[in-house]
Amino acid sequence: MGLLVVGSIALDSVITPFGETADALGGAAVFFAMAGAVLHPVQVVGVVGSDFPEAHLKKLAARGVDLAGVERQQGESFRWKARYSYDLNSRETLETRLGVFAQFQPRIPDKFRDAKFVFLGNIDPELQLNVLDQVKQPKLVACDTMNYWIQGKKDLLLELLRHIDILMVNDSEARELSGDWNVYRAAHWILGRGPKMVVIKQGEHGALLVDPDTTFKVPAYPLQEVFDPTGAGDAFAGGFMAHVARTGDLTFPNLRRAMVYGSAMGSLAVEAFGVQRLEQITLQEVRGRVKEAKRRIAQLVSATRTPLARGHVGGFGGMVRVPEGYKKPVLVMSTDGVGSKVLVAAAAGVHDTVGEDLVNHSVNDILVHGAAPLAFLDYIAAGNLVPEIAEQIVSGVARGCRAHDMTLAGGETAQLADLYQPGHYDLAGSIVGVVEEDKALHGDRVAAGDQLIGYASTGLHTNGYTLARNIVFERMQLKIDDPFPETGQSVGQVLLAVHRSYALAVRPVLGNVHALAHVTGGGIAGNLVRVLPAAVEAVVDASSWPWPPIFRVLMRAGRVGRDEMRRVFNLGVGMIAVVARDDVEPVVRAAERAQVETWLIGEITPARAGSPATVRFEER
Repeated sequence: MGLLVVGSIALDSVITPFGETADALGGAAVFFAMAGAVLHPVQVVGVVGSDFPEAHLKKLAARGVDLAGVERQQGESFRWKARYSYDLNSRETLETRLGVFAQFQPRIPDKFRDAKFVFLGNIDPELQLNVLDQVKQPKLVACDTMNYWIQGKKDLLLELLRHIDILMVNDSEARELSGDWNVYRAAHWILGRGPKMVVIKQGEHGALLVDPDTTFKVPAYPLQEVFDPTGAGDAFAGGFMAHVARTGDLTFPNLRRAMVYGSAMGSLAVEAFGVQRLEQITLQEVRGRVKEAKRRIAQLVSATRTPLARGHVGGFGGMVRVPEGYKKPVLVMSTDGVGSKVLVAAAAGVHDTVGEDLVNHSVNDILVHGAAPLAFLDYIAAGNLVPEIAEQIVSGVARGCRAHDMTLAGGETAQLADLYQPGHYDLAGSIVGVVEEDKALHGDRVAAGDQLIGYASTGLHTNGYTLARNIVFERMQLKIDDPFPETGQSVGQVLLAVHRSYALAVRPVLGNVHALAHVTGGGIAGNLVRVLPAAVEAVVDASSWPWPPIFRVLMRAGRVGRDEMRRVFNLGVGMIAVVARDDVEPVVRAAERAQVETWLIGEITPARAGSPATVRFEER
């Protein structure tokens, strides 16, 4: 069954930190065709200028691509030049010369009009509609678009949506088209305009396939090296559509498999400049990558098993031995969640970081008592549990467990359609640690004269998100991909910064520490007071450390009072150690070795006998 693509054929000049190319074979239709042709024959409709190298067209023909719909016209070919940033996540377009592509009018050859599978590249929606007038009863029509058409021809684009089956866009395009920063709500907004399904491409974070009832997420294939991300989205589309055309199967399970093929093709495309990698790949290689991409949660869990783990993955309970060498071991347990940070993760379509947040938060909670982590269990609840989202979450949990040499002993997933909206979920976890009974920290050693050492946080950590989201998304009207003021990062990057673990910074000097306070909900005062004995006061010098930009922005934009800021947020201090004056230097040096910034933020003073412990901020 025929697979037709209509789109641009270009000469690309790309500059990355790893090299550059000039007038290389490129364009949306080219990347689609080179990827798709590995799985199924592809027909191309496009236009090139009189200067377009014949050798480039021969590369396509060598892949079995049918070029009967490619016109050569007098004039200059479409040329595009861009420079990528060092991390390849952003690019600057240096030059766009449309040439003959500016007057492109797709003419579908008679032999292509019976194509059963049609993909419309991100050309003018008026031209996309024109193509649909020329083809005969295709089984599946998918199309791409871009911000330029969303901004300039939205009415025509909305008309197009009424005539297609799948819209493929990236997350920023989905948000701009719908006006909703949450990618799941954006997808359902699009579905309400006509398409049966939406594919949202998320680069290094994979891609979503959404229909009215189900969401499927395929993770990006993990790569050691990325040379040139140009055309990765088009290669994804080529792999997706070619798998569907090859099988002729439009059921949702097969479309899920098509997503995996698309992910594999996108990952292959970025491993070299332009289409160089796509020229070389074989079907066997693609299938090998697809098989690798299908690894699921069991492998992630197994990778966290330490020598202390017992039993097997999938049992009714997780088992772990107490390490040898303890005389009077005491188990320390804690349960917590990441709160409404999961809503930011859902909006960004990035779910692994909250899994790591959960582990680090829990490790810090038992570290306060001097305990070393032994085992962790997670709990995921959702209205409609998407296996691929669950896999991302667990991958973050597993990463956190591995970093602390801790067994992920098991977990639970629950589907609660009556409690959770589509695309929403909750995440919680329980940790078990161990400490020698006579070395456990309770705060009873704290005395007047002790010093307070503050350890830098990475941002909000996992608290204060209800207020922060209201300020950022409602009052400031920012979207998840917008720049966050004063940070040089996007809103999503700032709000999803991973909760820091202080294990490496603190464990080497636990013997020097009288008490620890993990700064979570309740802020510095609300948590520090929990580890103080009666008849002492902790005096915190409010000017002894700088507030990170996120807190300054939230206070100013939200018009939040100073006391409320101190109650809700950590303000840049994620952990506090209470130590004797003579032990300040070794404790600070240990933090430096772990690359965690610290400040001397106050001291313990005596209070009236019999009075409860208090915390007071001193303004200097």
